[in-house]
Amino acid sequence: MSVAIKAAGGTHPGRVRQHNEDAFYPDPKDGTVDPTPISRGGHLFIVADGVGGNRGGARASQIAVGRVPAFYYSTVNGDPGRALRQALDSAAHEIVAEGATNPDRANMSCTIVAAVVQGNQATIAHLGDARAYLLRDGALRPLTRDHTWVQMQVEKGTLTETEAENHPDRNVITRSLGNPAFPEADVTQIALQAGDRLLLCSDGLCGVAGDAEMAAVLNRAA
Repeated sequence: MSVAIKAAGGTHPGRVRQHNEDAFYPDPKDGTVDPTPISRGGHLFIVADGVGGNRGGARASQIAVGRVPAFYYSTVNGDPGRALRQALDSAAHEIVAEGATNPDRANMSCTIVAAVVQGNQATIAHLGDARAYLLRDGALRPLTRDHTWVQMQVEKGTLTETEAENHPDRNVITRSLGNPAFPEADVTQIALQAGDRLLLCSDGLCGVAGDAEMAAVLNRAA
C-alpha cells in the first residue's frame, strides 16, 4: 500500500529553562521534514528529551536521534518493533558508555518516543514520558503510557488522574534511555487510516497543553 506522508517538527526551550534538551529526527534546520521513503524500514520519526536534573541530558538526546536511525535502518528485516527495541538498546549502551568516561555527563539519559510508518501500519516504541498520540476524525487519543512514578500510582489506584497531574513527583521517570539497568522499551502497533495524524512530543508540550488544545491545533493544521 502506497502512503503519502507529510511531516513537520520543531522545538523551543519555553519560558522556564534557558537550555533546550529536546532533539528530533529528521531535523532539517528550517523545522520541516520531508521523509525519504526507505522500502525495507519505512519512515522513522523520533523525539528525545534529556531527563531533568541529570548532566548531559541534551547530549543524551543527540546520541539517541543519531544512533537509533543508523542502527534501525542497518538491521531492520521485516520486524520494525524488534528493530526499534534493538536500536534503542544500542543507543542506550552508547549513552551509558559516554557517561562512564566523561564526569560532566555521568548518569545522563533521555526520554524517547520513536515511530515507524510503513504502509498502513505504525510501530511505536518509547521510554519515559515522551508520548505518541493519534488524531483520527478530529479526536486525539494517547498511544503510549508514561513511565513515571505517578502513572504507576494511578494504575495501582492510589492516585487519581487529576492528583497525578498536580503531584510534586509527577516528573519522576521510571524508565529512560541511558539508565544503566537498560529497561526495555514498550512497543505498540496500530493500523492507520487515510487522514490520520501522529503526534510525537516531549513533556514540554503535553505537560503544558491539554489534549483538547493539542487536538485543536492539529485540526487547524489539517
